[in-house]
This record gives sequence, C-alpha cells and structure tokens, in this order.
Amino acid sequence: MSALTAHPPQPGATVKILLGGPPYHLGVQTALCDSEQDVLTWIDVLKRRPYRDEDDRKAALQQMAAMLKGYVATADPPLSQLVPELLELYPDAMVICTVRDIDSWAASMEKIAAMVQPTLQMIIFFWIQNLRHLPTMWNLLPKIFEERYQSQASLTAEAKITWERHIKWLEEIVPKDRLFFADVRDGWEPLCRALDVPVPKDVPFPRLNDGKAFEEMFKAWAMQGLMRWAVFVGVCVAVVAGLVMWTR
Repeated sequence: MSALTAHPPQPGATVKILLGGPPYHLGVQTALCDSEQDVLTWIDVLKRRPYRDEDDRKAALQQMAAMLKGYVATADPPLSQLVPELLELYPDAMVICTVRDIDSWAASMEKIAAMVQPTLQMIIFFWIQNLRHLPTMWNLLPKIFEERYQSQASLTAEAKITWERHIKWLEEIVPKDRLFFADVRDGWEPLCRALDVPVPKDVPFPRLNDGKAFEEMFKAWAMQGLMRWAVFVGVCVAVVAGLVMWTR
C-alpha cells in the first residue's frame, strides 16, 4: 500500500497515473465489484467500532487486509475514517490529505448530504447488487463523525468544523513524515515529490467537482434502480392479468 488519501481529488485517475495500480475507493464497493462481499465486510468493520476488545480489533484488521489485497491506495469513506487501522496494516504508507477552497468543499458536502436519503435509497436500490447495502453504511458513518468530530458534514457550517477537526485528527495520529497536505490547485509537482514519483508528462491533473460528480453518479444509480422496479412491477401486472384471464 503506497498511499492513503483523506480528501482525494479524483482517486481513480490520480493514483493509477502516479502509482501504476488500482486504488480502493467507493466505486469498488458499489459499481465495480461482482459480489456483495466488499460492502458487507465494510459494514461489519464499521459495526465493530468502538472495538469491544483486542480480539475484535484484530478481526477488523484481518477483514481490511483481505479486502485491500492487490490495491496500491485507498480513498473515500469508510476508509478515510479508518486511518489508524490502515497505518497499522501499512506503516510505510503516505497519508495524503488533499485540500482545496473550504467554502466550495463545504457546499459540495451539503449538496451530497441532501441527496443521500438512506430510507429512500433502501427502496430505490433494492434490486441492485451492492447498492442495496449502501444505505446501511451511510447510516453508520454519521456515528463515527459524531464520535470523532462532534459534528456532521450535512450543513455548510458543520462541514467546515468537520474539515478542521479532521485535519487536526490526522495531525495527531499520523507521523509527521508520513502526512502530506496536497493543495489540488498546485497540480502534480508537490504530490509527486511527496510520493517520490516522477511528474507525469503531458498529462493534465485530474480535477473533479465533488458535488456535481456525486450527483451525476447518484442519478445514474437511481435510474438503474427505478428501471428494475419498473420491470418488477410490469412482471407482477402481467402475472396478475394472466391469472385473471385464466380464471375466467
């Protein structure tokens, strides 16, 4: 494991370019995985916290190590909230916290929080593998935010508080020589120096609007879920119609 990112600018593209391998991010758990084992494992890891005892903590670490085998970096929740565990598993990894304009980030987080309605998601995503379990994970993450930051990122003002406390938390738990704050506005060079890799030639630095990207992804997921519900309802109507015709 080469890098752990706390606020990734665009984890898939950036990590693949710099480290030449796949990152483990939210998309792996939802859209890119052929089984539900990944998302169910992270739900189990989150449910273990706070750990009951040392055996419980070691069991969580074993689950994490199994899920992350073959990946060169991590990004996105819930892994961005499991940094102490990741540092224990990968003590030589760099922790990269990407920073940007705090106001635009807070606004994006508020927009994302408004879209994430776990109860509605449980209905819409019911027929979609992996996604059907996403609302359960969304419901577990606020507990960690409350415990760690005494705030939520659902409102702009509280998102700013969460941002500041998250950075302070990283500074407290990550060795100074393993923590790097990368401003996405600075492009490749500072990040490449921190990772000790060459600057990509003729490759633009990936830039992504968090709120807009999530909105587009969420709409695509919702459309997929609604289409499957339409098929299910259509089949039910056809079956009922067939039974009515048969009993006449």
